[in-house]
Amino acid sequence: MRWLIWGWCLLLLLGSPSLPAIAAIHHYPEGGDREMIRSLQSLRDARDQSWQVIFYERRQGSDRIASRLRLVGFPAVRLSRQTPLIVEQTGRQLSLPNVTDQDTQLSANVAEFDSETLLPLLDRITPLRLQLDNEVMLTVPPFMVKEWAAIGHE
Repeated sequence: MRWLIWGWCLLLLLGSPSLPAIAAIHHYPEGGDREMIRSLQSLRDARDQSWQVIFYERRQGSDRIASRLRLVGFPAVRLSRQTPLIVEQTGRQLSLPNVTDQDTQLSANVAEFDSETLLPLLDRITPLRLQLDNEVMLTVPPFMVKEWAAIGHE
């Protein structure tokens, strides 16, 4: 009997498919047929400073209204409201326009970028490197790139 139980446990462990990872993608209704879809993750830079990295899209029906990437620095970081965000992926580099000034409610530790031109890079599930000024360098791991791609292709 004991062997039967052990055999059953082994079968469950080795033979069962792994559970899917829980995505950090959330949908927020904004009224009418408008919706915001976002992924929020925390990262640390090379100086061990904590950051929230938020990729989101606003949609009306099936139309994309805006695609944004928001960086929030902790504790009490002051971010430029003019400097673009440089994004690099396996030798390809692009510059995301800083649109922080379009939202006057954002505090000094927040910067927001138009990420529309980033969407084609998300087809490759390889890390992204984000650089803001010469001070901030973040590496976005493949699982986050995959989440962003899912939002961009929904």
